[in-house]
Amino acid sequence: MKSIIMVRRTDDSGREPVRGSPKGRNSQVKGPVSDCTLERRCTDEAIARLRPASIFQVKRQSMAGNVLFPAVLFLFLLFGGICMYVFMLCFEIIGTISFALSGAMTALKKNMDIFGICVLGLTTAVGGGIIRDLILGITPPATFIDPKYVIIAVAVSIILFFPFVRRLISRRPRTYEVILLISDSAGLGIFTVYGAKVAIEAGYGESAFLVIFVAVVTGVGGGVMRDVFAGDRPYIFVKHVYACAAIAGAVVCVALWKVTTPNVSMIAGFAVIFVLRLCSAKFRWSLPKPKYVELPDSSHQKDACPHA
Repeated sequence: MKSIIMVRRTDDSGREPVRGSPKGRNSQVKGPVSDCTLERRCTDEAIARLRPASIFQVKRQSMAGNVLFPAVLFLFLLFGGICMYVFMLCFEIIGTISFALSGAMTALKKNMDIFGICVLGLTTAVGGGIIRDLILGITPPATFIDPKYVIIAVAVSIILFFPFVRRLISRRPRTYEVILLISDSAGLGIFTVYGAKVAIEAGYGESAFLVIFVAVVTGVGGGVMRDVFAGDRPYIFVKHVYACAAIAGAVVCVALWKVTTPNVSMIAGFAVIFVLRLCSAKFRWSLPKPKYVELPDSSHQKDACPHA
């Protein structure tokens, strides 16, 4: 119990006024008042005055704590979910633009018309997602239900068709390559982890192989279709660590999905892919290739072996 300091008001005769006297403060007690009785009376009155206020304050603080914590938690989760959605949407748009640029540039190098440029840009941007949905049995594919990425890819391809845009790019080729590399790496990471997310939400989370395969196809499928349509050897088979970076990021995303939250696992997978792609381009990492040894012609073998 807190100590209470007692202040006693006395007059010249040493007697104290009675608290409830009808004559007010100047009325005096006829007999002396003991210190023990006065202190006990003042202590009881102080406790009586303090007790209701203390209980009210405790109740008010407990109610404020019970209301404040859920409110803060709700705002934190809401803000985190909104930030994650905006993050995913922005990088999906950036990846779509970069993939459409690479497809349109390939079509320009092959001297295609504007329709071919749009088709190659569109195929590179959304081809992987269409293959993913067909593998998972999601029909019609999401690209045809929500065509915003189709519109973005076609618009980028048409813009790149104009000569002044190509001249603007040709003036700073190094800057264009750096921007395309960063956006392409970001798009590869986002599309890969998003493919894993779609596969898990479709009910295939127990099959890690299927989730990883679908995630990689989502990331690199459009580029493979672009190279096949253009008559080239697929880029992922000959240069830099491209598909392997997607595989590594998909494995990390699937491994962390049940251990942490989906957002954390997707960010981790995206970071792995993004860093590997930038490092492979910076340090010229490539998978080992065997030296090609030309086999002897079969016609010479037949001449050398008459019984053949």
